[in-house]
Amino acid sequence: MSRRISNRRYPARKCKNPACKEGFVPHDRRQEYCEPQCRINANNDRRFEANKTRFSDEKQVRLNNRILEALWKKMQGQKQKLIHKSILEWEKFRFDSQAMIVKNTITGNSILWYYDYGLELTDQTRKLYELHKKS
Repeated sequence: MSRRISNRRYPARKCKNPACKEGFVPHDRRQEYCEPQCRINANNDRRFEANKTRFSDEKQVRLNNRILEALWKKMQGQKQKLIHKSILEWEKFRFDSQAMIVKNTITGNSILWYYDYGLELTDQTRKLYELHKKS
């Protein structure tokens, strides 16, 4: 079976991929990229940029959880695990990241939960936080 070849000719254009911008002669009027791989690369780059901000919050919450986990392990023998805000800031803990807020039924204060570990502001004037772990 022979393929049908069209006599149509389309004007040369530049590739739509910002990283390529090569000139090419399209074989179809809808063709926007010089090669299929160029189209794939452009879509991957576009998706990567869109996901950069989408997953940055999630990445920060995971980092906060790891910081709290490391501090929990350092204070394993202590009964009450109090941490000053400056220590958390030194460990690069970000308070502006998303957290699940749950009210402590005993103290009435809010606990900011980052997956397995949480922080409760116990003394606002001294900026002391109590570290909690989910059981």
